[in-house]
Amino acid sequence: MSKRYPVVDKVIDAFGNWHRRRRDIREMRGLDSSEFAKVARELNVTTTDLDTLVHQGPHAADELLHLLTLLGVDKEVLAKDAAACLARHDTRLHLLPAKAQA
Repeated sequence: MSKRYPVVDKVIDAFGNWHRRRRDIREMRGLDSSEFAKVARELNVTTTDLDTLVHQGPHAADELLHLLTLLGVDKEVLAKDAAACLARHDTRLHLLPAKAQA
């Protein structure tokens, strides 16, 4: 039975994560500008936003949640506020066609 070395495991995991991110970035850089723009359009984001998302890595949303927690922002309150905001926005969008016809 082999010993476990948590520090070594963390270093190996960190290196593996870094290597995967670099590979993803290299893959996106390998696309020509029209292919990159096509991917961005399919994802409904700008090319700048897509580039930023690729550089942030696949766990950027998790990091945002961690940052909000560190700042003392309650995710439940934030979710409730966001839902209310979207509902108001949706209501206003439904009023636009009626307003244009009047």
